[in-house]
Amino acid sequence: MKLWAIVPVKAFDSAKSRLGPALSSKARADFARSLFDHVAGQLANHERIAQVLIASNAPSVRAHAQERGFASIADPHESASLAEVIDSALAHAASSGASHGLVLMGDLPRLSQRSLSLLIDPLTDSGAVIAPDQHGVATNALGLRLPATTNTAFGSGKSLELHIARFRGAKLVRDPELEFDVDEPGDFAALPADAPSPD
Repeated sequence: MKLWAIVPVKAFDSAKSRLGPALSSKARADFARSLFDHVAGQLANHERIAQVLIASNAPSVRAHAQERGFASIADPHESASLAEVIDSALAHAASSGASHGLVLMGDLPRLSQRSLSLLIDPLTDSGAVIAPDQHGVATNALGLRLPATTNTAFGSGKSLELHIARFRGAKLVRDPELEFDVDEPGDFAALPADAPSPD
């Protein structure tokens, strides 16, 4: 298995707008960058991940990624949806020789080597693996055999339901480290003490 991990990332200074009541604009940008560094770092350190690919239309994000040794790809067009961004990155990975792709959202402060292995191990036997968010509505991680047989549904507002329908037989992985993302002030308040911070 030649596995590429893919992380879609907005410009840091426009990310996490819903945290406005809890953080200043600079603190939100710093926090988004620290979350990204944590997720990408965990991916880079996992022995079964061959390449980390950052998908972003922000030159500053791609430069930040490249400084840390990660590959990067621009969005397919200026108004691309999240699903289009991810589908383009998966196709790029497949054309570059990847046999599998693992998409992770860039705001998973509890992600660890253990929870990454929970996603990666089933890919050797299953065509797909899905990790729901804490609300059971969105998808925080999706692993696929490449080339993908159908488009993803990220950003649809009900991606979990759609991914389960589109990738039949996928293994559903429920784990607190994979479920917990940071979108709202309440999520920020629930961060563990050792999580990435906006300082």
